[in-house]
Amino acid sequence: MKKKIGIITLCGYHNYGNRLQNYALQSVLEKLGFTVWTIKNITVQKKSSLIERIARNRGNLLNLFVAKYQNRKIKKLKNERTQRFVQFSKQYINETDYTISELSIPDDLSENFDFFVTGSDQVWNPNLNRGSFVEFLQFAPSEKRVSYSASFGVSKIPEHVKADFRERINQMAYISVREEAGAKIVNELTERDAEVLVDPTMLLNKEEWFSIAMTPTFKPKSNYLLTYFLGDGSNEYREWINHISKTFDLEVINLLNPNAKDAYLTDPGEFIDLINDAALVCTDSFHGSVFSILMNTNFMVFDRIEKKEATMGSRIDTLLKMFGLNARKWHKNIKDDEVFNTSFSHVDEILSIERNKAMNYLKKALQLHGTN
Repeated sequence: MKKKIGIITLCGYHNYGNRLQNYALQSVLEKLGFTVWTIKNITVQKKSSLIERIARNRGNLLNLFVAKYQNRKIKKLKNERTQRFVQFSKQYINETDYTISELSIPDDLSENFDFFVTGSDQVWNPNLNRGSFVEFLQFAPSEKRVSYSASFGVSKIPEHVKADFRERINQMAYISVREEAGAKIVNELTERDAEVLVDPTMLLNKEEWFSIAMTPTFKPKSNYLLTYFLGDGSNEYREWINHISKTFDLEVINLLNPNAKDAYLTDPGEFIDLINDAALVCTDSFHGSVFSILMNTNFMVFDRIEKKEATMGSRIDTLLKMFGLNARKWHKNIKDDEVFNTSFSHVDEILSIERNKAMNYLKKALQLHGTN
């Protein structure tokens, strides 16, 4: 009988990277001979109170009412998009029919699995109310706890959670993280060395991704520029993208623009296809960058503009450094002829090294002794 692994990750049906990293990790673990289930984790970010929201809006109730009205207008569209992500998950990801949270853990959960793997994604981001005992697998014996390419999403841990993080990290049997800043956090808190491993999406090759890719009905027949921004963006970014699109006669597809219904409803399989065929991808997203590299698609990475003070750029910095693609970082003085000259000639060699490193870690952590 095959041994069983339970994956603990972020289970949201709205983010391309989240769904695709979940699928990739499942695929890799299945290749190693395990039966794999993603345990639906509904530990959620703490919602701000009305008082906190009013404070952020400087007491202007009108701002709150306007936002609420606008949210109602696109609620139906968001629900439709969510259902497309749910359908993708049902088709490609083995999810449990039960959920867990900090307040609800089945008594027999631990005994039903041989190992638990937490990751990839920002499972340990303290600003998302993560790093709870669920994401650190504390419902299972220490020897069953493995992290794969887990991300803190930030470069520093707030002082008030350091003690909890120190204890929980120390109780992990095997630790790997996704960015160098994460390895530094682990070492500073515990003096343990965490391996920095690539996101699981990078463990699958292009052909494996094409097997689940789908061509959107709205995809242009002409060349196009694809934007995928998770942050607020800026007028400077928009002006530059508009300049490039006009200069090189590229149609612009904005993935997260609810005013462009077809693009907004793009599902994870279509996301892969759109990145593969784009003339240029403009993004502030880690996974937008990852899939551009995997598909050998020209891309530019923009700093994410967020209201939070904590930066989430370390993971992209680590990615670009690893693949020698720091020149893909956008700056206002970049020349037009530098935009479409990305060199991917060295990527396959680096991917091969990183994949071997990741597989060796997983085989050791999952006690696959003597496996080639």
